[in-house]
Amino acid sequence: MSGPTFSAWSIDLPNGDTAYRVDCYGLFEGAQTCQRKAEEICVKQPVRVLQGVSALGADGSRRPNVRELTFQCGAAPIPTEPVSRSTATNRAVLRGDATFEFGQAELTAEGRAGLDRLVSDAQGATVDRVTVTGYTDDVGGDTYNARLSERRAAVIAAYLGEHGMHAGQFIVRGRGKADPVASNATAEGRAQNRRVEVLLDSNR
Repeated sequence: MSGPTFSAWSIDLPNGDTAYRVDCYGLFEGAQTCQRKAEEICVKQPVRVLQGVSALGADGSRRPNVRELTFQCGAAPIPTEPVSRSTATNRAVLRGDATFEFGQAELTAEGRAGLDRLVSDAQGATVDRVTVTGYTDDVGGDTYNARLSERRAAVIAAYLGEHGMHAGQFIVRGRGKADPVASNATAEGRAQNRRVEVLLDSNR
């Protein structure tokens, strides 16, 4: 199907799943055109981004204005990586694509459910400090990424505190595209880098 500012295709993946691609070019394209069309295709399901293609700025940095978007419909499970309960620190890694709306700091339903599980798992534990650190991939400028990662970390810290996680201190950090855990050269690598890490520390 096509329109004045976009074209869309269905893609059959090797594993049997279906993905979609939307290209957003033309006189009236805007920063959110691809995202809006992806949301229309997925109807009420979350948009799970596999790859976004943006133009390069004059300084060589990628712009957040995506013109080609490859995605699937439906939320991916939120992976967590807890440290053993026998240690004084518990750690969870929340994948940004499943936890937040695309390019935003608004929690998805799946994101809220994952945080509720984290609060439930911490019930009865003595938590002295909660450190929430946000990260992005390398798409977009440094200032944009730093602000987005900090906003997402702040949203998670606020949610945990408001929904029953008791701690002596909450620390919020936005690291932007620093400290990648995978290569930003691939869509899957960038997806892994878009994450929020939550550390629960106890001095007892």
